[in-house]
Amino acid sequence: MREWILKERAESPQLELSIPDPVLQILVNRGYDTREKIYHFLYPSLSSLHDPFKFRDMEKVTTRILDAIKHGEKILIFGDYDVDGVTGTGLLNKVLTELGGEVYYYLPHRIREGYGFSMAGVEYARKIGSKLIITVDCGITAFKEIDYAKEKGIDIIICDHHTATERPKAYGVLDPKLDEDYPFSELAGCGVAFKLAQALNIRKRISMDHLYQYLDLVAIGTISDVAPLIDENRIITRFGLEILNKTENLGLRKLIEVCGISGREINTYQVGFIIGPRINAAGRIAEAEKGLRLLLTRDSGEAYQIATELDQINRDRKEIEDEILDETKERIVRDGIP
Repeated sequence: MREWILKERAESPQLELSIPDPVLQILVNRGYDTREKIYHFLYPSLSSLHDPFKFRDMEKVTTRILDAIKHGEKILIFGDYDVDGVTGTGLLNKVLTELGGEVYYYLPHRIREGYGFSMAGVEYARKIGSKLIITVDCGITAFKEIDYAKEKGIDIIICDHHTATERPKAYGVLDPKLDEDYPFSELAGCGVAFKLAQALNIRKRISMDHLYQYLDLVAIGTISDVAPLIDENRIITRFGLEILNKTENLGLRKLIEVCGISGREINTYQVGFIIGPRINAAGRIAEAEKGLRLLLTRDSGEAYQIATELDQINRDRKEIEDEILDETKERIVRDGIP
């Protein structure tokens, strides 16, 4: 029999809140043991987002990016092929383009190139004449590739959320797991890209309301990457879902239609098990660029076509997984594997 261990709840004015006692006990068990912590958890606010300049290199990387835009440099965004990377790449593509940047993107092919920032990405930057690469959801352990890019005169800005044994010698690094001064270490890759976009808006004195229209993308990436829905992730998800339910993104609207969930409230379940897998499937068995094109297109016909293709790719993915599972079960029985 399992035994539940409950934390003692201090009977103090700090915790005198008008919420049911069992709910309050659950919150205390999860570490929300002050009025302030409980309030911020139950009532997330965009004003509670952390200062993006608490990232050690944020001032430096925003200066580099704004200089690149000012001087007409080509900027290459190298994103991972999963939903986190695709949504983060889509976000930065939109933001940098609106700031006047000449923006290109590169998503690696999962089978041919594998995971992470690659030499192929560096060579693509050289081909188009880009001297600045921004990675999204990858790059923190790409020491060899970063050194090679530096040899070729290309600056690398890393936006990642994975762990590394050491800090790479990139032009700038934004990674909450390496930045001890940043208050929250559990951002998804798209969340780090969002913090960069937030910092750029601050530097350019652009209203945050304009940036917040893209929180639907950040919420999709955050939920799909199974990031813990606490602190900034909770804020992003809360307001991102609100935007998603009335999204102006043509691609997302058509995908919601094709998935058969139009007119229903979209919550974390719909994102995690219906929308996210269809964007993800492209990167797993086809090309991730298809998912990114869905997020970027401004053509209704193209949006519907891509959404339909992604839905079919996801069906194919399910069939492949079912076949593999059936074959595995048959082999276990045939070979007498216990």
